[in-house]
Amino acid sequence: MYWNDARAVILQLLRRIIRVDHVEEYKVPKYSEDVDEETRRVWEEGCAPKPINISQQDEESGDESPLERLRKRGKLNEVIN
Repeated sequence: MYWNDARAVILQLLRRIIRVDHVEEYKVPKYSEDVDEETRRVWEEGCAPKPINISQQDEESGDESPLERLRKRGKLNEVIN
């Protein structure tokens, strides 16, 4: 990617236009103290989805076919019927 003016960039991602401004010194916005609990939680924790933890047993059984896993769990007959 190359652009003429490195202070601001206009990108098109997934048919949406996004403008990115580059500043030398970023100033964190000031938040008021009288916000509700939910807003404060989102500010502190963010709103991204939590990562999914894969158990060690599922990781080790990754070499098996899906039919073998169902057979071990006793659910193969449920799928067939």
